[in-house]
Amino acid sequence: MQLRRNAIDWIALRRGDLLKLWLQMLYGGRIVIGRRFRVFGPMPLIKVAAGKSGWIVIGDDFTLVNSTRFNLAGVLKTTSIVANSGSVSIGNHVGMSGVSIFSDKSISILDHVKIGANCFIYDTDFHSAQSDLRRNELNDPEASAHVGVAPIVIRENAFVGLNSIILKGVTIGENSIVGAGTVVSKDVEAGCRCVGASNRSIK
Repeated sequence: MQLRRNAIDWIALRRGDLLKLWLQMLYGGRIVIGRRFRVFGPMPLIKVAAGKSGWIVIGDDFTLVNSTRFNLAGVLKTTSIVANSGSVSIGNHVGMSGVSIFSDKSISILDHVKIGANCFIYDTDFHSAQSDLRRNELNDPEASAHVGVAPIVIRENAFVGLNSIILKGVTIGENSIVGAGTVVSKDVEAGCRCVGASNRSIK
């Protein structure tokens, strides 16, 4: 059994090495990933948008799980990490399963954070709140200036439960827990548990 686990881990490391090489060829220094990058299951989507200012930096011991085979909680999709015109910074010893991250401003995930299956982390509203601008946004290059964006920070040792949604402008404090299925639309204090649709924090 231990031999099989070692073999699976070796394969995950080699998949990480191949993906790092591919991303280096595609994007150069706009995507930097540290040592011991592991990919379990299908390859993730990690990219920066062409012609924009986005970048991604990921620390050491980053683990991605993209299959229910390796996370029995149920992974419904592969991980995607996209820096459009924003930045994504991920610290050391971070793990996530089937997570979707999209940045038009700034997303910072600090050391030892764990993010459960099928979570979404977006620092942008994607579309304007004004209906007339939404109607014309495909033809109006200035429409993006009216889209709400704000930084997201997830601090050290935080845990985000599966199927949660982290919205723009949120800071999740160190050692905090976001309960499964929570929509986080306001800050979570350090050492708190955040649960439910009301985004209520409990010491």
